[in-house]
Amino acid sequence: MRTHDPTSLPGTRRTDAGERTLVIDADDRELAPLRADLDRWLDSSTLPPDAHDNIVLVASELIAKVLVADRGDEPIEVRCRYTHSLAVIEVAQRGTHASSSTDLEEAIAADEIASDILRSLTSRVSIASNAGRSSIRCSLSLCD
Repeated sequence: MRTHDPTSLPGTRRTDAGERTLVIDADDRELAPLRADLDRWLDSSTLPPDAHDNIVLVASELIAKVLVADRGDEPIEVRCRYTHSLAVIEVAQRGTHASSSTDLEEAIAADEIASDILRSLTSRVSIASNAGRSSIRCSLSLCD
Protein backbone atom coordinates (compact mmCIF):
# COMPACT_ATOMS: atom_id res chain seq x y z
CA MET A 1 0.00 0.00 0.00
CA ARG A 2 1.25 3.44 -0.86
CA THR A 3 0.11 6.44 1.10
CA HIS A 4 0.40 10.03 -0.03
CA ASP A 5 0.46 12.71 2.66
CA PRO A 6 0.33 16.24 1.23
CA THR A 7 0.69 17.91 4.65
CA SER A 8 4.16 19.05 3.62
CA LEU A 9 2.50 21.79 1.57
CA PRO A 10 1.59 24.95 3.51
CA GLY A 11 -2.13 25.46 3.97
CA THR A 12 -3.11 21.87 3.19
CA ARG A 13 -4.88 19.43 5.44
CA ARG A 14 -4.07 15.73 5.68
CA THR A 15 -5.64 13.82 2.82
CA ASP A 16 -5.97 10.11 3.31
CA ALA A 17 -5.10 8.09 0.22
CA GLY A 18 -4.05 4.56 -0.48
CA GLU A 19 -3.68 1.80 -3.00
CA ARG A 20 -3.81 -1.97 -2.66
CA THR A 21 -3.34 -4.66 -5.29
CA LEU A 22 -4.12 -8.30 -4.54
CA VAL A 23 -4.01 -11.38 -6.73
CA ILE A 24 -6.33 -14.27 -5.93
CA ASP A 25 -7.07 -17.63 -7.45
CA ALA A 26 -10.20 -17.87 -9.61
CA ASP A 27 -12.07 -19.59 -6.79
CA ASP A 28 -15.06 -18.28 -4.83
CA ARG A 29 -13.44 -19.52 -1.61
CA GLU A 30 -10.96 -16.64 -2.07
CA LEU A 31 -13.68 -14.00 -1.50
CA ALA A 32 -13.84 -14.16 2.31
CA PRO A 33 -10.06 -13.85 2.82
CA LEU A 34 -9.94 -11.03 0.26
CA ARG A 35 -12.75 -9.12 2.04
CA ALA A 36 -10.92 -9.57 5.35
CA ASP A 37 -7.70 -8.27 3.82
CA LEU A 38 -9.46 -5.21 2.38
CA ASP A 39 -11.15 -4.61 5.75
CA ARG A 40 -7.82 -4.65 7.58
CA TRP A 41 -6.26 -2.34 4.99
CA LEU A 42 -9.16 0.14 5.11
CA ASP A 43 -9.21 0.06 8.94
CA SER A 44 -5.98 2.08 8.83
CA SER A 45 -7.61 4.78 6.68
CA THR A 46 -9.53 7.82 7.84
CA LEU A 47 -12.44 6.99 5.55
CA PRO A 48 -15.87 7.01 7.17
CA PRO A 49 -17.22 3.53 7.98
CA ASP A 50 -19.89 3.67 5.24
CA ALA A 51 -17.25 4.45 2.58
CA HIS A 52 -15.09 1.61 3.93
CA ASP A 53 -18.05 -0.81 3.75
CA ASN A 54 -19.04 0.36 0.26
CA ILE A 55 -15.54 -0.25 -1.11
CA VAL A 56 -15.47 -3.80 0.28
CA LEU A 57 -19.01 -4.51 -0.96
CA VAL A 58 -18.38 -3.24 -4.50
CA ALA A 59 -15.05 -5.09 -4.73
CA SER A 60 -16.78 -8.29 -3.59
CA GLU A 61 -19.54 -7.92 -6.18
CA LEU A 62 -17.08 -7.25 -9.00
CA ILE A 63 -15.00 -10.30 -8.10
CA ALA A 64 -18.12 -12.46 -7.84
CA LYS A 65 -19.19 -11.37 -11.34
CA VAL A 66 -15.77 -12.15 -12.78
CA LEU A 67 -15.99 -15.59 -11.16
CA VAL A 68 -19.49 -16.18 -12.61
CA ALA A 69 -18.31 -15.17 -16.09
CA ASP A 70 -15.01 -17.05 -15.71
CA ARG A 71 -13.94 -19.53 -18.36
CA GLY A 72 -10.65 -20.58 -16.90
CA ASP A 73 -8.54 -20.73 -13.81
CA GLU A 74 -6.33 -17.70 -14.43
CA PRO A 75 -5.68 -15.59 -11.33
CA ILE A 76 -7.76 -12.48 -10.72
CA GLU A 77 -6.10 -9.16 -9.92
CA VAL A 78 -7.95 -6.77 -7.62
CA ARG A 79 -6.76 -3.17 -7.44
CA CYS A 80 -8.32 -0.63 -5.05
CA ARG A 81 -7.33 3.02 -4.82
CA TYR A 82 -8.88 5.79 -2.82
CA THR A 83 -8.46 9.43 -1.90
CA HIS A 84 -10.59 11.51 0.44
CA SER A 85 -13.24 11.90 -2.29
CA LEU A 86 -13.01 8.98 -4.72
CA ALA A 87 -12.42 5.24 -4.78
CA VAL A 88 -11.60 3.23 -7.90
CA ILE A 89 -11.83 -0.54 -7.92
CA GLU A 90 -10.59 -2.64 -10.84
CA VAL A 91 -10.89 -6.39 -11.13
CA ALA A 92 -9.00 -7.97 -14.01
CA GLN A 93 -8.23 -11.42 -15.31
CA ARG A 94 -5.54 -12.28 -17.83
CA GLY A 95 -5.11 -15.36 -19.94
CA THR A 96 -6.39 -17.09 -23.01
CA HIS A 97 -9.66 -17.99 -21.30
CA ALA A 98 -10.39 -14.63 -19.65
CA SER A 99 -14.04 -13.64 -19.73
CA SER A 100 -15.25 -11.38 -22.52
CA SER A 101 -16.84 -8.02 -21.80
CA THR A 102 -20.17 -9.49 -22.94
CA ASP A 103 -19.82 -12.32 -20.39
CA LEU A 104 -19.19 -9.78 -17.63
CA GLU A 105 -22.11 -7.58 -18.70
CA GLU A 106 -24.41 -10.62 -18.75
CA ALA A 107 -23.19 -11.78 -15.32
CA ILE A 108 -24.02 -8.37 -13.85
CA ALA A 109 -27.38 -8.08 -15.65
CA ALA A 110 -28.42 -11.57 -14.49
CA ASP A 111 -27.93 -10.65 -10.82
CA GLU A 112 -30.50 -8.04 -9.80
CA ILE A 113 -28.94 -7.48 -6.37
CA ALA A 114 -25.45 -6.92 -7.81
CA SER A 115 -26.89 -4.62 -10.46
CA ASP A 116 -28.67 -2.57 -7.79
CA ILE A 117 -25.52 -2.38 -5.64
CA LEU A 118 -23.38 -1.20 -8.54
CA ARG A 119 -26.03 1.24 -9.75
CA SER A 120 -26.59 2.80 -6.31
CA LEU A 121 -22.99 2.91 -5.02
CA THR A 122 -20.91 3.63 -8.10
CA SER A 123 -20.72 6.68 -10.30
CA ARG A 124 -19.18 4.85 -13.25
CA VAL A 125 -18.74 1.24 -14.37
CA SER A 126 -16.63 0.29 -17.37
CA ILE A 127 -15.98 -3.16 -18.78
CA ALA A 128 -13.21 -3.93 -21.24
CA SER A 129 -11.85 -7.04 -22.89
CA ASN A 130 -8.93 -7.32 -25.28
CA ALA A 131 -5.95 -9.50 -26.09
CA GLY A 132 -6.40 -12.03 -23.31
CA ARG A 133 -7.36 -9.56 -20.60
CA SER A 134 -10.78 -8.65 -19.27
CA SER A 135 -11.46 -6.04 -16.63
CA ILE A 136 -14.25 -4.25 -14.88
CA ARG A 137 -13.64 -0.89 -13.21
CA CYS A 138 -15.90 1.14 -10.93
CA SER A 139 -15.62 4.59 -9.44
CA LEU A 140 -17.28 5.49 -6.14
CA SER A 141 -17.72 9.04 -4.93
CA LEU A 142 -16.84 9.25 -1.25
CA CYS A 143 -18.31 12.75 -0.86
CA ASP A 144 -21.94 13.57 -0.22
